[in-house]
Amino acid sequence: MNTFFNSINKSSIQWTAIILICLITLLFVLPFDFILIKKISPFAIYWMYFCLFLGICCLMFNLTDLLYVSFSCCGLIALFLLTSFNSSIRFSNEESFNSVSIVFINPTLGNEDLTSNVFLFQQLNPDIICIEELTPDWVDFGLKK
Repeated sequence: MNTFFNSINKSSIQWTAIILICLITLLFVLPFDFILIKKISPFAIYWMYFCLFLGICCLMFNLTDLLYVSFSCCGLIALFLLTSFNSSIRFSNEESFNSVSIVFINPTLGNEDLTSNVFLFQQLNPDIICIEELTPDWVDFGLKK
């Protein structure tokens, strides 16, 4: 079994796989104006996970060139997906008699002190407050007022 992976390590199969991985990654990152290529674009996240899994497998079998290429392609697709969201989404600003305002609060993620956070919550004046990761400090301070 070990000789099989050594033969892959030194053969042209590894370089063929490297070229194939790079070409498929480029098809996801820079899609041409061809209808078949546009249909595979929703599968970019699966290709990213495949490259990540392939890199981990290559790490176990000491295939360093394929490891670097698969992790690089995974990172490239991750950067591509990071900037490919729809920036023209508009969130509703409807405030009428029939609307409900909800505030989701995670006080452990805040950098400010408790007083300024409680003041901010009172200033928003929501109908429903959903508090995540409530600690005893917040129970003593924030909920008694």
